Amino acid sequence: VAMAPANHEPEDALGLVTRADLVGKIKEIADDYLVAGKFGWKNTIAQLKFLNPDVDF
Repeated sequence: VAMAPANHEPEDALGLVTRADLVGKIKEIADDYLVAGKFGWKNTIAQLKFLNPDVDF
């Protein structure tokens, strides 16, 4: 069963025609957010270490 396009649908969603496609895209986006979150966390820790060299993190 194919999904009908919605009004103002983003271009990234245009190729999603099955539920499996949608679930796969959601997983891809979730993975991207996880990678970005890890990067942000590591960057924060690096900044804290730089600003507080005498503190053990």
